[in-house]
Amino acid sequence: MTTLLVIAKEPRPGRVKTRLTPPFTPAQAAGLAEASLTDTLRAVAGAPATRRILVLDGRPGPWLPPGFDVVPSARAASTTVSPTPSPAAPDRPC
Repeated sequence: MTTLLVIAKEPRPGRVKTRLTPPFTPAQAAGLAEASLTDTLRAVAGAPATRRILVLDGRPGPWLPPGFDVVPSARAASTTVSPTPSPAAPDRPC
C-alpha cells in the first residue's frame, strides 16, 4: 500500500508566499501559490498510489482534484501550537 502525502496552506492572499510581497501584491502571491499547489496536486493525483492525503491549513477549494482525503494540519486544528522541546546540543569545541 502506497500513501502519498501533501502538506499545504490554503492559497489565500496575505497567508501564503508573503516573502514575495512586494514586488507582488498579496493576491498575485496567492495566485502563484494556488498555481503551484494545483500543479503539485495534479502530479500526485497522477502518481500510482492507493491513498492520497492532503494535510491542509485552511479550507479546500476548487483547486483540489478528486481522490484526496483532506485532514486539517495541526496548526489548523488548534489555535496554539506548542513546540516540542529539542534535546540540548552536545558541547563541541570551536
